[in-house]
Amino acid sequence: MNTTEYDATEQNTPEADGLLIFDDVHEVRDEPVAFVGLQLMAVILSYSFALGILVIVLAPVALALTLLWPYLPQMLFPNLSGL
Repeated sequence: MNTTEYDATEQNTPEADGLLIFDDVHEVRDEPVAFVGLQLMAVILSYSFALGILVIVLAPVALALTLLWPYLPQMLFPNLSGL
């Protein structure tokens, strides 16, 4: 077994110090900063668009339920209202 722990010739190299972590073809490479910024902007815009649609849909529904709350039982169950 010939590893860097036991091989005295490789103990003072950057590989032995752990500085060369990825040594194969599948090395993790840094993406360009502009590409990462573009991805971040796309995520933020998609979340803001989804939240905007949610607010546009939910706000009128919540307002309608709040305003019609006293009349909702009479509209939904006219036989139980006693009128």
